[in-house]
Amino acid sequence: MMLNFSIDVVIDFICFAVLLFGSIFALKTYRTSNIRTYFYWGLSLICMASFFALDGFAIMFLNTVLGRIEAVVIFPVTIFFIITVNYALRESYNTVILIPIFSLGAVVCYLAFQPGMVAVTTIDGFTGVIWVGLFDIFASLFFYILSFYIVFWILKIWLNAPFEIKREATILLVSIIILAIIVGITNILITLNWALLWSVNLSFAIIFPLIIFIIRKEPKLLFVLPFTPYKIIVSNRKGVILFEHLWAKSKIGETLSSRFLTPLQQQTQEKLKTTGLVNIHLKEGIILFYESEKITVSFIISQSSKFLVDLVEKFSLEFEEKFKKLLEESCEDASQFEAASELIVKHFSMFPSRLIDEEKEPLFLSKDVYTIPPEIEAKLRRVLQNEEEFELVKCEIQRSFGEQLASEFLALYKELTEESEQPEEEETD
Repeated sequence: MMLNFSIDVVIDFICFAVLLFGSIFALKTYRTSNIRTYFYWGLSLICMASFFALDGFAIMFLNTVLGRIEAVVIFPVTIFFIITVNYALRESYNTVILIPIFSLGAVVCYLAFQPGMVAVTTIDGFTGVIWVGLFDIFASLFFYILSFYIVFWILKIWLNAPFEIKREATILLVSIIILAIIVGITNILITLNWALLWSVNLSFAIIFPLIIFIIRKEPKLLFVLPFTPYKIIVSNRKGVILFEHLWAKSKIGETLSSRFLTPLQQQTQEKLKTTGLVNIHLKEGIILFYESEKITVSFIISQSSKFLVDLVEKFSLEFEEKFKKLLEESCEDASQFEAASELIVKHFSMFPSRLIDEEKEPLFLSKDVYTIPPEIEAKLRRVLQNEEEFELVKCEIQRSFGEQLASEFLALYKELTEESEQPEEEETD
């Protein structure tokens, strides 16, 4: 039996290998993180890899049965990718668009095994298996729907991506635009010369690895949507704030301090005792209260979800375990709990920061995010005469989230300054 080896077969198998690698990465990430977006994305990549494998074997063996099956496989590819996009947008796979997609899938499955729908042919030097008539029209519709959803999703990510990951979002968008242009032009040229069909698969072979690499390098791209985390605050049972971390500016986050936090906790105390969890819906967002044995965690977000609740619960339990000794000693010194940043990295590393608006900001931190006590700022101005140096040091102090650390910093800075001036005075004498 003569095998029909061609450039199309080689490119098909390259695409298969790339997509299989991408699906393994996505499903492996899902197992370790339990993030469902990766699960649906992995399934869509597996189905897409299967399509290219079937296409390669169909052309190599000139097998019409494989040509029919590959068209049917495009149906689950589209379904899983639509679910991936919907889950990334609002953590739900339900959408009205699935109804016509399932209807179209039923039509394609019916036509796939009707006689005369697939043929082995040689056109313009291309020898392979092609879809015919209505089967070709309906099966090809899946490609257009899939392309629309990919462009829509990545455009939405780019529009909402914060400065921290804007570069990666731009590369992702440009990659998709290039792919769309190549596929669009090729579809026009194919009508003139079928031998150009391989260039569509070649563009997939080039662009898909780039997309998978970018998302693997910067998984925060998948978490630009569907919610925005603003701030997390850890306080003891007296309402004293022990630790806080900020992702984005919000009216709630700026005004929520121990003075406002304690009354809110008291209002929901009975429900907290019963369920351990309370959601308070405000105009600007949601405050999620989670209470464990010794602490209360307040998570300020744009909207809640089970995924976020699980993250907050895990973070709270590990915080309590990590600082068990300090909590038992009723320590209220916020500087002693700064190591909790490690837990933020562990549990919330997928959330991009929205504090940075441009590269020119000092230390990549907005000066309006936090304020330091006026007396500390006044002392700092007396110590640092240079305005630029003052702003840089002020931003560093703002990172500390604590007045005590600011005082310690000023005392140390003053001491070092006096020591550095002493040799000069001695030499003058």
